[in-house]
Amino acid sequence: MSKKARERISRQEDTVERRDRMLTHNYTKERATIEEVFDQSTRMVMYRFLSSGVINELNGVVSAGKEARVYWGKTKTGEDRAIKIYLTS
Repeated sequence: MSKKARERISRQEDTVERRDRMLTHNYTKERATIEEVFDQSTRMVMYRFLSSGVINELNGVVSAGKEARVYWGKTKTGEDRAIKIYLTS
């Protein structure tokens, strides 16, 4: 078998493997949202805020509009914080 034929078969196998990985991957779980604002990336940002001490707790919605929701948060010292999160869907 020639080198060119082997390369072509190898590329085709790579394409099939990539397609198979895409078919078995569950993209709906990654794109799922809670309360229209908490998708995977937003939850990770909120986790970083909680871990680094920017906020200590995140409470309910203070205001909801067409484009965003404002949540009430508190720091460790008890100071109030407003957290504005834009809608994802």
